[in-house]
Amino acid sequence: MRKFIFNIFTGLFLCSMVSANGLVLWYQQPASEWTQALPIGNGRLGAMVFGGIEKERLQFNEDTLWTGRPHEYQHEGAVEFLPEIRRLLEEGKQDQAEDLAMREFMSVPLRQKAYQPFGNLRISFQNHDNISDYRRELDLDKAIVTITYNLGDVAYKRETFSSYPDQVIVWRMSSDKSGRVSFTATIESPHKSIETKTCGDNQLIMTGTVTEGVTTFEARLQVVAQGGDVSITDQAVTVENADSAMLLLAGHNNFINFQDVSGDPAARCQATIEAVSGKSFDTLVDAHIRDYQQLFHRVKLNLGTTEAANLPTDQRIKNAADINDPQLETIYFQFG
Repeated sequence: MRKFIFNIFTGLFLCSMVSANGLVLWYQQPASEWTQALPIGNGRLGAMVFGGIEKERLQFNEDTLWTGRPHEYQHEGAVEFLPEIRRLLEEGKQDQAEDLAMREFMSVPLRQKAYQPFGNLRISFQNHDNISDYRRELDLDKAIVTITYNLGDVAYKRETFSSYPDQVIVWRMSSDKSGRVSFTATIESPHKSIETKTCGDNQLIMTGTVTEGVTTFEARLQVVAQGGDVSITDQAVTVENADSAMLLLAGHNNFINFQDVSGDPAARCQATIEAVSGKSFDTLVDAHIRDYQQLFHRVKLNLGTTEAANLPTDQRIKNAADINDPQLETIYFQFG
């Protein structure tokens, strides 16, 4: 999904990686930990979708959110010690050369600062404790996470993706019966100095500063409901008895480049939300799929399919050493 959510996700999903029919990773239960969640991303803004039943969590990140501040790495006066370091190395005194280099030559600080999580979008549902036919999947061909289940005589569907053309995370919940979509959504962050507030009658804003750094950020959540009622406080957005409802999540910070953190995250978020306001879910998802497939369809791989492809992904991985499942390797390849 466009260089995939960020390099930190590469290689972390070896135990959550494979499929059912076609290029789909699917499971019969929600994720119980971060590495089991399903990833979405557009190269800048991404999330891990857990698929919880009563409480959903989207842990989201943005690729320039780091600790620290713009600074120079050079060690002042280091050049004066270069001849001595070279002499020690020529004399085979490796340990002494390393000790001197660490004290007087290496960069200050020695290591770069730490990449940071942005926040969590949490969505809670009342009376969703007795469901059936649960399925959680990531369609690699469309870069969309879909969760479906039945609650009594109502079939529910949740769809989530991160759009590159529109630069937002899109989450939608629908049902096959009118007036059955209700939930409460909040946004939070593990960083200190977090504040949330409303903007108009359909937006919730979270602002904050990265702990141990100067990077400031804003996330903006807009709700669009079909039918029903929407209410909003400084802490949460609530949708009641809608036919369907969509959440649009924008996230930006003040990073411009490694020397400049004078950007305006509020202005960036506002511009992003204004650009998508009025667009339907169908319009957003169509633009996302067209953009994504121009990249994803450049490479195809077919190693054949066996009956094993009908099993949930976690079962296929568990059985991989004992059964013939070549399509598992295809999904592994395409997931990367």
